[in-house]
Amino acid sequence: MACITSSDPVVETHGGYPDAVERVNEVVAFYREHVPSLPASFPSATQHQALVRLALGMDVSLSLKTGGGKTLDAVLAPWLVGQGVVSFVVPLDVLLQQHVETFVKFGYKRERIFVLHTNGDNLPALLELIADESIGGPPLIILAHPEPFVERFVPAMATCSATVRSKLTLLVIDEAQLILDWGDDFRPSYSRLKELRELTPKMRVLTLSGSTNRAEREAVCVNLDMPSNVVVSGCLGRRDLSLNVMESTTQLPSRTPFLFEESKTGEEEKEEEEEEEEEEEEYETSTSNSFGARFKESIYRAVKLSPDKLFLVYCETQDICDSFSLELNNFFYQYFGDTTTSPVSLPFYRLDGCPRWMEATLKCFADPTHRCRVLCCTVALGMGVH
Repeated sequence: MACITSSDPVVETHGGYPDAVERVNEVVAFYREHVPSLPASFPSATQHQALVRLALGMDVSLSLKTGGGKTLDAVLAPWLVGQGVVSFVVPLDVLLQQHVETFVKFGYKRERIFVLHTNGDNLPALLELIADESIGGPPLIILAHPEPFVERFVPAMATCSATVRSKLTLLVIDEAQLILDWGDDFRPSYSRLKELRELTPKMRVLTLSGSTNRAEREAVCVNLDMPSNVVVSGCLGRRDLSLNVMESTTQLPSRTPFLFEESKTGEEEKEEEEEEEEEEEEYETSTSNSFGARFKESIYRAVKLSPDKLFLVYCETQDICDSFSLELNNFFYQYFGDTTTSPVSLPFYRLDGCPRWMEATLKCFADPTHRCRVLCCTVALGMGVH
């Protein structure tokens, strides 16, 4: 196992290295000519190294910071491993749909992108599609969560002929750190993804992550049985992001259970009941109507002092996203004094059936001319919605 952070003389002396570089450059040139949305900075040195090693027939574990272009390598990779069928593992529905749009954006036709349903009801259609797949044609992209891949796709493909299985050329695992984070108990199918690559020795593996350290990357490679892989890692630091943790000033009533209780008189019990009712009222007020002036003021100061920056406030529930965003806007209006120019906070979370609302919210947040400076979001945003 090798960790590549710069030019690797061992790989460069590989007999097929010049041809692999030429092939990568040809694919990039083709995309640059036909896909205007391809970033001018693509490929970076790290992205290029990963693509060259895939072209050499190696398994690759690619680590780049969020926004570093991991998905772009996954878009180009199928053309470097003999086209064929690409199995793309994605952890969340929202990411799955995002990847579908990314493939379409970079030139793939929608009829060549197949989303395997969790219940497997469209698996027969997929198997028929793979059986009819011609060798050397445009890549067929299968996107799904790990569960339908492991529990439905693998057993079905295992009954197919070696010729059919040989059409599986590439396994891409997005957010590969979840093999370690979720594979033991939460979503055990993650720990079984190597069963996919065992379907055929021809299949190459590309894992993508934006948060793993070297030990974690090696653990993922061991789990997937990738003995000949290379780890291609760029800088994972995000200098444009900072994390500020503040202690809440809101006093919540104690919920500590008691083991022993002294006997109380009737009057004492009545007083205690009244105190508990007051505490309950205070608790409801503090959690639903007030999030602490000091906390809101700290956000206000940060927004005012850094007019070119955007801010995320993570909330525990969708209701809190809505409530806190509303309170924050009232706070902004009060202190900026002008409702037409003051910054705006918007709530953001996964809302089934309302993709346009989510899209519009993110568009406002990303638009430098828009007044939206703060997103009050759930942890769904931390799972790759960007």
